[in-house]
Amino acid sequence: MEKKTLRFNYLTLKKDELIIDDGDFSNSLFFLKEGKLAIRCEANEVSVNSEEMFFLPQNMRCEIKALEKSQILVYNNLDLSEIYSLFSDDELKNINDGGASIINSLKMVGSIVRFVNLMILYIEDDLLNEYILTIKQREVLILIQQLYTKEQLSSLFNIK
Repeated sequence: MEKKTLRFNYLTLKKDELIIDDGDFSNSLFFLKEGKLAIRCEANEVSVNSEEMFFLPQNMRCEIKALEKSQILVYNNLDLSEIYSLFSDDELKNINDGGASIINSLKMVGSIVRFVNLMILYIEDDLLNEYILTIKQREVLILIQQLYTKEQLSSLFNIK
């Protein structure tokens, strides 16, 4: 089951269900509310557990498999300019030239978990409009910048 808004998607996957990314999830931030996923990108495979988040960069195509029933909030086509503003031009070169080749997950802290739960409620109850979505897109980036260190963000967004 998938519920879509302008920028956020709420996905529920059954055990062993697959998502094959053919570019739909370019620059997307995934918040795994509950469940467990196996993500295979090129030759790398990682697993992501409940209350973790991960990022799929624009040039990476992956296969995502639910190892158990899973609920995921996806922020599609993330405008990374605010995150990237934390890093120097040299640090950004590797990600901007498509050099990212590994998926790293990061544990969601309490405020991010509450944000994800609220967004899922908004989507399920069809309460989102363009104005609220704009505010929520800004809010999640502010939360991420405030709650995680530069090193954690560097790992999450695959900035070398």
